[in-house]
Amino acid sequence: MAYLKGIHVVSACNNYDFNKPEWPGYFPSVVTVNMARFDDESKFFRKPGHLVEFAARGVNVTLPWNNRSTKEVTGSSFAAPVVSALLARLLSVMPELTPLEAKGSYIA
Repeated sequence: MAYLKGIHVVSACNNYDFNKPEWPGYFPSVVTVNMARFDDESKFFRKPGHLVEFAARGVNVTLPWNNRSTKEVTGSSFAAPVVSALLARLLSVMPELTPLEAKGSYIA
């Protein structure tokens, strides 16, 4: 239903087997993201034609934690917001892009 309304969806894949079909990432219009080890927060990787086409910084990410401390975490859930932000930047200059157009031209 989101696709029919022109709504863009970014989803983290699972952290165990990114080749395993899962929802919502199995929908072709969804931008599905895996974790990768990058020093640069804005860097990402794209592998067209795969179930999970995108990877972004999600390994050894330092987050704010309790009592003003920090915690180092790893997972695709920390990579998906990176790609969401890049998609938002793309849509800010090309707001007419449909979900499939944005996924296909994703800062290519």
